[in-house]
Amino acid sequence: MAKRHWTQFTQAHPGSFSVALDSTDAKAVQAAADRLRAQGPLHLVCYCAGTYESQSAADFDLAAMLRHDDVNYRGALQRAGGGACPLC
Repeated sequence: MAKRHWTQFTQAHPGSFSVALDSTDAKAVQAAADRLRAQGPLHLVCYCAGTYESQSAADFDLAAMLRHDDVNYRGALQRAGGGACPLC
């Protein structure tokens, strides 16, 4: 989603914040969590990240599928230093 959409969303919803980051980068996730928690308690976190590369079963690209996994699934589970979820 384009940055302007997030800006429009946060302007329309006072008290909400948006943070752009690389969800596969544990330090970036931790820094974003620290920045958000500094604003006050978190009541809801909406994780919106994704990547997609179309492919067929006959032309399977393992590297592309691992990128999908890193961003779409593991990014949501990103834990700084293996500890508790940084956004909790």
